[in-house]
Amino acid sequence: MLRLCRLLLIMGLPALLFLAHVWAKPPARLSTVVSIEDLQAEAKSQLKLLRGYTASAKDYADSKKHEIPRAAGVLAVLGQALAEQDAKQKQPPLISGPALRDAALTVQHSQTHAAARAAVTSIQRAVTGQAKGGQVEYPWNKLTRMHDLMEEINFRNSRLRRAVRRSRDPAHDARHASTMAVLSLVLLVDTHEAHKPAEVVRWRRHALDFQRNMTAVAAALRKRETAKTKPLYLKAAKACNACHAEFRAE
Repeated sequence: MLRLCRLLLIMGLPALLFLAHVWAKPPARLSTVVSIEDLQAEAKSQLKLLRGYTASAKDYADSKKHEIPRAAGVLAVLGQALAEQDAKQKQPPLISGPALRDAALTVQHSQTHAAARAAVTSIQRAVTGQAKGGQVEYPWNKLTRMHDLMEEINFRNSRLRRAVRRSRDPAHDARHASTMAVLSLVLLVDTHEAHKPAEVVRWRRHALDFQRNMTAVAAALRKRETAKTKPLYLKAAKACNACHAEFRAE
């Protein structure tokens, strides 16, 4: 803490304001990051994946190490985003964010096919509006593993890269971008790769740049604003590459 205070004295008010922003709970105003509609649509898509991964004992055995925790991690983040969503709506979201998050976390921690199947049934209940309740607040850095998050972002980025050149389904492609944006909020909190206060500031700045540009890419795709899409995507990619170059050179 003493080192952090010294750093702020050196860097001044801009650093203080930046850290105050990224340390807020939730990490950002969710209404400026992703729509409730995208969160709910993506939750249904991830549920479909999990149902396939747990359809049989063999499916579960083949998927339990990588695919299941990755999809469940995405759902946990989507659930937390729904739980803390600040968008004003006449009707509340169909999906209970806390219920979705808790069921997804249960899937991540399940050790048997039967336990995973039962947890996926709980996700089904949450997605269809049958499950309610749960605590709203939850640590964003405990929703998914960093490796799974990066794998998911890489997977979606490969799809989005093609869509930036030519999108055949703008609504679907926009959801890749908006999901990447909400996943990047985890990076604003999970800073374990950064070890010094100045590194934490840079790590979070990269994550924030990535999030804001991915949110903008989603909007441009949805509006079919092709002239804007590629420059915004390249800005997001630049933030991602800069972070990897400094913290996770691979």
